[in-house]
Amino acid sequence: MSQRTYTWAQIEEINKKSLDASNKATQKPLLMTHGSNVIDISEFRSVHPGGQVIETWIGKDIQDVFKALHHPNTAKMLPKYTVGKLTGPSVFDKNTAGFVEECRKLSADFERRGLFKASLLYYAFKVSFNLSIWASSMYLLTKYPKNPAVVFLAGWLTAIFWQQSGWLAHDFLHNQVFSNRKTSRLFGYFVGNVWQGFSVAWWNNKHLAHHAVPNIHTEDPDIDTFPVLAWSDHALSLFSDLPDDVASRFFIKYQKWYFFPVLALARISWAAQSLFYSVPLLNGFFWGQTSQQIKFNVHNHTYETIGLVLHYLWYFGVMAAYLDWTMALLYLITSQAGCGLLLAGVFALNHNGMPIYSHDEAKEMDFFSLQVLTGRDVEPNLFNNWFTGGLNYQIEHHMFPTLPRHNFHHVQPAVAKLCKKYGVTYHTTGFVEGTFEVLKRLDDVSQAARKLHKA
Repeated sequence: MSQRTYTWAQIEEINKKSLDASNKATQKPLLMTHGSNVIDISEFRSVHPGGQVIETWIGKDIQDVFKALHHPNTAKMLPKYTVGKLTGPSVFDKNTAGFVEECRKLSADFERRGLFKASLLYYAFKVSFNLSIWASSMYLLTKYPKNPAVVFLAGWLTAIFWQQSGWLAHDFLHNQVFSNRKTSRLFGYFVGNVWQGFSVAWWNNKHLAHHAVPNIHTEDPDIDTFPVLAWSDHALSLFSDLPDDVASRFFIKYQKWYFFPVLALARISWAAQSLFYSVPLLNGFFWGQTSQQIKFNVHNHTYETIGLVLHYLWYFGVMAAYLDWTMALLYLITSQAGCGLLLAGVFALNHNGMPIYSHDEAKEMDFFSLQVLTGRDVEPNLFNNWFTGGLNYQIEHHMFPTLPRHNFHHVQPAVAKLCKKYGVTYHTTGFVEGTFEVLKRLDDVSQAARKLHKA
């Protein structure tokens, strides 16, 4: 039996009828393509393990984002949802199609060279080094519990331990280390939940959405920080809805001045979200999800809960056993605020201050161009590579998420050369310079907000 053929114009028309004005699905079918195959996800979207992010690729070609974020075996599911073949011109223009094709060839070349295979010795060292930071912090707390300077130092060491554990959990959960995904998730539970206090399910659902749609207004959760921080003129479309909200207007107008204090609170906010998301009792109360939804969205929620309980047992247990209330408060504030600054300071450098696109603008972009144009590389050196957990190679990481961080320096020259060949803006800067770019973007949006308020 021959399959139906579709042109891109037909796919757009069909999807338009299935979506309302805010791009929310109201009926079926919902079409996207994987190469020349046309896929209908209307029956699958509600059970997609990655959540609703799948809907952000309706009407687009998913070939590259699918490979980047899925195990190769997942492709076996695609024929079940294939409803036809694409005919006519590609969604990409001639110049972009050439860039996409060469990016795919780069990926295949990196695979042939074994660059997607991790060094287990390297990661054994990273795990051991992180544990040594934690052990040093615990030693100082238990040996000198009444010395404020030492307790302050111990708090910062714990903050560094959490930050570096974040990078490790990130690598495990992107399946950069082990070929077996169950093993990767097991290490993710241990490093993420027990060491760092962040739920694997909460992080995965948030972070993979970011990878799929980086810097796309209303779709990327990492820039969904309005009204505390507004990152583009797109966000100011909401500004006019706050005529009587004095606090929100104040925040937006002066956001560059309180940027770092906000970062200091980031870990507390993320830890709370993580706890409420992954613990069924708290999830049902705060997020309103049913037990069936929780079971689907939080795989192995029993392990998630146990991991988080173990985290808070060691963290608060040490304070209760060795510190009086003043030293405990000093340690708690230093470790929490310090980690927020250390984590969020790197996150801000990755994409904030780079171009932000609307849904319609991003619809015309291929996966690789979107990753390059929205990312910022920070110049590599021993400190930057360690401090950022390899995320200073942000562009390379977004193009090839399963590539181990210790191989980024091998692929960066080829990526930069290819971007130059096709005129795709590849932005790299120093750590301090990048931070000032972030602050400048906040100031630019603040100035635009002031003009809008006067108007």
